[in-house]
Amino acid sequence: MIRVPSGTEVEATGRGDLRKADLLEEGSSIVVAQGGEGGLGNKAFATSSMKVPRMAEAGTEGERVEVKLDYKVVADIALLGPANVGKSRLLNAICGTKAAVADYPLTTLEPILGITEHEWVQYAIVEVPALWMVRLAKGESLARGPLKHAERVRVIAILLDAVSDTLVEDYHTVVEGLQRYGKGLAEKPRMVLVNKVDLLETSSEAHRKVMEFRPGGVETHLVSAAQGLGVEDAVAAMVRLAKAQPYERSQQVDSEVAVLRPTTRRNWVRVDRDEGNFVVRSERVERMVAGTDLNDWEARTQLMAYMERMGVHKALEKAGVKIGDTVRIGNTELEWS
Repeated sequence: MIRVPSGTEVEATGRGDLRKADLLEEGSSIVVAQGGEGGLGNKAFATSSMKVPRMAEAGTEGERVEVKLDYKVVADIALLGPANVGKSRLLNAICGTKAAVADYPLTTLEPILGITEHEWVQYAIVEVPALWMVRLAKGESLARGPLKHAERVRVIAILLDAVSDTLVEDYHTVVEGLQRYGKGLAEKPRMVLVNKVDLLETSSEAHRKVMEFRPGGVETHLVSAAQGLGVEDAVAAMVRLAKAQPYERSQQVDSEVAVLRPTTRRNWVRVDRDEGNFVVRSERVERMVAGTDLNDWEARTQLMAYMERMGVHKALEKAGVKIGDTVRIGNTELEWS
């Protein structure tokens, strides 16, 4: 059994089928491959006339599958926006995380998860790296990029830079990216946090920044992650939006652990010809040959007696086998005698 963390999307392909599941809860599972059927030991073939059988039945191979694991953070709120707007600093201010902070873009390369508490209830906030916005600017695909970590959140908080001369354009660029990514991100409730208001010269300028978003009906809050201004009110607003949204649990497909039952043993025997050789087709006989040490003369004698009882000799004779011919059973070749 392979253990994967909650928040993992599993996709397995094998033998022509496809199995997918979204493992959101700890302990949830999916069967991606069936094991082979067990064989029988030599004791199972003991009889009154054969007290010490020297042969055994080999087990069958299990399924071979290719498994793709895609980890997506499970959180309540996603914090995203352009590079270098202060997402990591704000997450540190809200959750007490230790995310690296620097005055250059793309400091954060992996999602960072933080936990905040509001009215004795904990909420998870994930910072989504801005790498996806670089791809967006280049016209590249956003699939399987950092935005996947926002798929399961209930609220999206877009963080913008108060000193930007293109504040409204920055906001619409983020929304465009959410629309291009799809999977419902653009439809999730969202709000805007305008950071670095401490760098604005006057409060009237800050007020104007907020009013620019009013026509779109987007709830906007001014904050300063560096000085802690407005952070508490912003958290309360994000939590209020999150509480109003039901937590969407993805459907798990094929997630029930399969009950494996013994299969009906097939006793049929068929003989085919392959480039002059005789090929015995029989599931049970092939497994018996695979589980027998053919270098042991006693085991070999017992196996030949077993094959005769199973009708192998009769089928080979009917197919025209002669002494000295090559007989192939599974991966084993024998000289008929």
